[in-house]
Amino acid sequence: MANLNQERIYRNGYTYSPYVDGSAAPVLEPERRRPPVRRKTGKRQATEEGIGKAFAIFLGAMIIMIFASIIVYIKTQYDLTSVQNRIETLEVELNTLRAKNDAAEIRLNKSIDLDEIYRVATEELGMIYPSGEQVVYYSRSDGGYVRQYEDVPKG
Repeated sequence: MANLNQERIYRNGYTYSPYVDGSAAPVLEPERRRPPVRRKTGKRQATEEGIGKAFAIFLGAMIIMIFASIIVYIKTQYDLTSVQNRIETLEVELNTLRAKNDAAEIRLNKSIDLDEIYRVATEELGMIYPSGEQVVYYSRSDGGYVRQYEDVPKG
């Protein structure tokens, strides 16, 4: 007697399994078996199953360009971070120099005694305040620092 759990395959492509579960098992219709897939050969197989040479070169070039872009991006980020750190360092240095300059200016202003300068100028050097006709007011068109390279115009 044949094993009941074996599946039988007939020449017309139908399969039949005689396995019965219980006493009132339904009658099964045979299933149609798929025909085997035929393999293509030659150029058709190479072009349909694999990638072409041109596409492989294109794909390789794209991967190289992506990696180059990533490297350039990382370098740019590194440079940006470096510049920001340098700016912060220079700002700290600038604030330190401003504080030192302010302290030096305060020390200089404290060391100058204007009353002593007036006394030396008037008593020892014989200086006096100018009269109204000796004072000439002069205004320049451009503001800022003035260096005198020529005589002040009269009038």
